[in-house]
Amino acid sequence: MSSARSPPISDLATPSRAESPPTPARELAPSFARTADPLPTEPAVIAGKFDERIQTLVDGFRVAGIRASGTGSKVLLNEKVFKINDIVDRTNSLRLTQVTNDSLTFTTPGGVTYVKNF
Repeated sequence: MSSARSPPISDLATPSRAESPPTPARELAPSFARTADPLPTEPAVIAGKFDERIQTLVDGFRVAGIRASGTGSKVLLNEKVFKINDIVDRTNSLRLTQVTNDSLTFTTPGGVTYVKNF
């Protein structure tokens, strides 16, 4: 029986000098996929200026009834019922913000207020 001796394990794990070292992993090309920019949480509101056209619109509202009771106030305006913070004119984003026994207050997104007295 011949006893053939195998090389030690440490010799098997390291490459010999005749072998070339392993090539480093190729860098991957940058991904062109882009995450979407986050949406703003609040719309940008530009401070508005008083608009005579909107005041004319407010003056032309037909008020048929009012129930002034704090936050539960309601108004019958142009044959429709509106509550506090309802938008009464979508074109101008005009919102009903206050109801009293003798006036209605409307506000635009820019913070300009318009009052209808009666």
